[in-house]
Order: sequence, then C-alpha cells, then structure tokens
Amino acid sequence: MEKSKIICDTDFISSFLWANEEVLLTELFKGRLYIPEAVKMELERLKGTTKGDTVYVKFLNLLNKEEIKVLMITLGSDEERLMEEIKAAFKEKHGKVLGDGELQMVTLAIAENASFVVNTASNNLRDIVSFIESKQIDNITTMDALCLAYDLKLKDFSELENIRKIMISKKRKLLSMSIEEYYRSIYKKK
Repeated sequence: MEKSKIICDTDFISSFLWANEEVLLTELFKGRLYIPEAVKMELERLKGTTKGDTVYVKFLNLLNKEEIKVLMITLGSDEERLMEEIKAAFKEKHGKVLGDGELQMVTLAIAENASFVVNTASNNLRDIVSFIESKQIDNITTMDALCLAYDLKLKDFSELENIRKIMISKKRKLLSMSIEEYYRSIYKKK
C-alpha cells in the first residue's frame, strides 16, 4: 500500500526550516513531501532577505535533494478548473480570498485524492476548516507532526517543546499549549 502524499503549505514547511529541523521533517515524511508551485514561489521570496535567506537556502537544498517535490497546476487542466471553482465558492461563502498556497494545496489534495491517499499539512486551519469538516481533505498540523516524532521515538517531549518554542519565536502560529499537553488532550483523540 502506498503511503499518503503530504501536500504542504508555506507555514508548515517554513516552521521546520525556521527551527533548523528540516532533517526531522524529512525523517517524518520521507518521500512523501510535496508543495504546490505557489508555495515554492512564496518561499523564494525569502531569497536574499536578511533573516530569511538561510531558510531559503535550506528549502533549496531540500528541493535539490528531492526531499520535497513541486506539484504544478497546468493551464486548462481539470485541476485549474477545480481551483477556480474552489476559489469562487470560498470567496462567496467567506467573503475573502483564499491565499494562493492554501488554494493550490487544497485543490491538489482534492484532485489527487482520486488516486492516492493525500493529506494536507497546514497550520492555517481558519482558512481550510470547511474543507476538513466536509471531509474533502485530511490535514495535519505542525503540532501533529511534532507528536508523530514523539510516537516514532525520534524526539522526547522536552526536545519537541524546545522546537515548538523556537518555531513560535520565529513567528510561526502554533497553539499555546505544550507538546505534551497537545499530545495527551488532542493528538491521541484523532
């Protein structure tokens, strides 16, 4: 049985990159990490910036090693039509535009689910909750990934809590509860 693809948005990938934990990310999801073209473009904006250039270099290294693969939505394709439908329906329902990275991530996850088991990886639940609730996509958050690292005995709670704190210090949006609290109260119930 094929393991699921993990189609990631910018926040999820960059949480690990900012915390210098790209090795942990690839250990957790070896051969399963994918990003839409829009996420690649968002991460490329870090190139040459004072604080973000090292994150961009780490990202580029993952791409070059093919630890992360880029998925494209081609003009005139079924995926493009689906993306436009999702974009219009989201704007009508929520009165705002879904970000390009999230839009492409959700589109690709829905489209790919026809032939693969696909998860999305996003911390931006506010924008994608309707897709999760309607069972169009399954999603994992950075907190879920850190708990998975505990389950796989890659890190202990103390190490994971240090990683979470670094991520937060780098302006990553994570829950205020500790990894251990999350693990025992939310993760184990999923």
